[in-house]
Amino acid sequence: MASKLNDSLLNEALANFGRLAVAGACRSEEDLRAAMQGGGFRLLQGLSFNVGTDVSKAQQDVIDRCVRLLGPRLGAEKDVENLLWGTLANEMLQGEFSESSFSASFKRDLTSNAEVVRRVIAPNYLFRLEPDVTELAVGPIIVRRGSAIISEVETWNNNSKWRMVPADGEPGLAVVNGLPEIAVTTFCFDVSVQAAQQNADEEAFWLIDVAASLLRLSVPDWQSFAPAIGQIEATAVVPPRGSTGTVKIVETNVQAGGWQLPGFYMVGLAQAAPITDPEFQQRAQQVLNPKAGSIGERAAQALGWLTRGRQSVERAQRLLFFFTAIEALLSSDDKNAPVIQTIARHAGVIWTNDVSDRAKLADAIKKLYAARSALVHAGSRQVSRSEADSIQYFSEGLAFRILKETDLSAPYKDLVADLSAASHGLPWEPQHAATTP
Repeated sequence: MASKLNDSLLNEALANFGRLAVAGACRSEEDLRAAMQGGGFRLLQGLSFNVGTDVSKAQQDVIDRCVRLLGPRLGAEKDVENLLWGTLANEMLQGEFSESSFSASFKRDLTSNAEVVRRVIAPNYLFRLEPDVTELAVGPIIVRRGSAIISEVETWNNNSKWRMVPADGEPGLAVVNGLPEIAVTTFCFDVSVQAAQQNADEEAFWLIDVAASLLRLSVPDWQSFAPAIGQIEATAVVPPRGSTGTVKIVETNVQAGGWQLPGFYMVGLAQAAPITDPEFQQRAQQVLNPKAGSIGERAAQALGWLTRGRQSVERAQRLLFFFTAIEALLSSDDKNAPVIQTIARHAGVIWTNDVSDRAKLADAIKKLYAARSALVHAGSRQVSRSEADSIQYFSEGLAFRILKETDLSAPYKDLVADLSAASHGLPWEPQHAATTP
């Protein structure tokens, strides 16, 4: 991680920011008044700064370079900004300011911040555990009972200034009788994620969405509560709503009411058995912590968008997310290859070895892609419910086949080569096949 920050452009940006920010430090009441009147005033650790246009630009140069080097998951803009100014203030309070010491301290602290593995405890409205299932682990994600998390916290929380309690309504932080209380839901997600503080929730929610589709496609006998094709799935961390609350009026006829809860997944012993199998857990790791450039990396991207599609109410949005999942699975890195022709041919190869059926499936996907193109390029929402449902069926079926038939740790480029070769009428026989059926 630290090696990523050994960058000449970052060194130049840090040196420039340090010089300008130190020069802008307020050393008199007159400096302070000028800073406050100028609108670029910053105060931290007893030090005041006049943050003019030049300092703001130098600050942004450092932030942009850090995010470029670390990536958007580890390099969150606000985290970098706060750390930049905090390090500057600490260095100035040590005595004579040193550009080299400031640069080294900032890089060290930024590396430490990026390498932290954070536990994100999130509400869970998507998976419910039957009484005979204690918890469910899928890679870095654990579906747990809120009561178990409360009990765990009580073993190490010796701070009487706050406590964790079961949620009676909305979860989150509230002050009750002068005491901060953190309320957690009946079922929770406990996610370990390596991400910047600012991005931790977003990255944890994405991992949850990836795991949700992985579980949906891996467990053969979900109960009737699970959403079928076309039905809305509960958003993992947002309380479900069974009604839109609307009233529809045509002349004097009024229609109101109606109640339908989004689908969710009930986990009993029958559902937990295949998930706890060591072979499944190994494949889950290949998806949730994939090698760069692997089939598992592409599968993870597709699975996350599948979940976003199932949880969307809008027909056009569902179609867009499901097509995004297909493109994640099947698009080639070859910029000269026509996108839809490649996707349609490869989808047919994965779906069946019957050449005539391959052609029919490819034609169906091409027709659906026309609706996707009109949406993306012209903003057209002319997407029917059947079109959205059809592409969900295809996208989930293709993801299922990839998960079932391939070694997810293998290079994605080899999968593309296999599909390309088989698209000329040959059976699809992955050179990196899954070790288990």
